[in-house]
Amino acid sequence: RAGLKATSGHRVTELAMGNHVVTGHAMNCCHDAATLCHCEEHVKFETTAKVLIDMHGIESWNAKQMVKGNLERQASLAAKSPLRKIDVTEGLAFIKHNVHKSLFNQLSCSKQVSMTRQDFVQVCSELLRMNHLPISAQSRDELGQIFDSMDFDNSGTLSTGEWA
Repeated sequence: RAGLKATSGHRVTELAMGNHVVTGHAMNCCHDAATLCHCEEHVKFETTAKVLIDMHGIESWNAKQMVKGNLERQASLAAKSPLRKIDVTEGLAFIKHNVHKSLFNQLSCSKQVSMTRQDFVQVCSELLRMNHLPISAQSRDELGQIFDSMDFDNSGTLSTGEWA
């Protein structure tokens, strides 16, 4: 996953390269214009991407390091979380069945479903209760930490891709 950060003033927004349709159209337009001018050799993907990155003040960041950090946190949490006592297939089926779908997702044909931190903690707490496992303030906090370690883009929601 290539990661980028756009900075505006003091606020930092994290973006994923190429995840917006406008970026793709802009890059295609640049390439099409270069083809018409017979200078497509000078306008390649890397050049066009660099222009867009510079134009929007986007700074690259080390996605590999971020993923590694999240995976290390997940391993640490897995060793102590009560979820370790739940069969993975059973747990995922329970979460899938109980995930709150937004009205937009219900009305669209999209298979994308996202889950907030609060929803994750609530559904996982219910899963633990159903399996007669103790749920404490500490374990609820750990569930929140598990969510945070899975939320790779720090959006506050888990997308289908972040579950994969």
